Amino acid sequence: MPNADDADFWNVAIASSFSGLISRAITHPIDTVKVSVQSGKPLNVKNLYSGLFASLVFTSPALSSYLLTYEETKKFLKTKKSFNDNSVTHCLSAVAAEIVSGLLWTPMDVIKQHMQVQAKSSSTMSVIKDVWQRNGLKGFFKGYGISLIVYVPHSMIYFTVYEKARGGTTLDDEC
Repeated sequence: MPNADDADFWNVAIASSFSGLISRAITHPIDTVKVSVQSGKPLNVKNLYSGLFASLVFTSPALSSYLLTYEETKKFLKTKKSFNDNSVTHCLSAVAAEIVSGLLWTPMDVIKQHMQVQAKSSSTMSVIKDVWQRNGLKGFFKGYGISLIVYVPHSMIYFTVYEKARGGTTLDDEC
């Protein structure tokens, strides 16, 4: 992993944290409407920002872990003889990024979505206690597997296209 002196590490961590916090804060009410529609529960306008605190707490570490895991895995793989800067390297790096960051995104989503659909406002800590009492640690990871099924292919495609678009890989290698 990068050390504290690595400028790229800090640039990625700070830039991803800042952009993630701003975008979460702005789009959270839209996400609340989406969760309300998906759950079939009526939207309470007072709850538009319910769960925002949990989102903001998890966003920086989750997004930073996603981007940093991708970059560090890519760097590591490129040091191996079997890998170079190609689509296979980018796909494997994307898989690692999703597995690691999903360990943060999933609990965030569980907590946030509980808060967004509750009839009355609850604190983040009361939702955490409720999830823990009902299901223990596994309650915070409900949906982790299906999230990987959705987001691993998405990230593999995203990073392959991204790297090709910026000139980071050749066209003759695919995942």
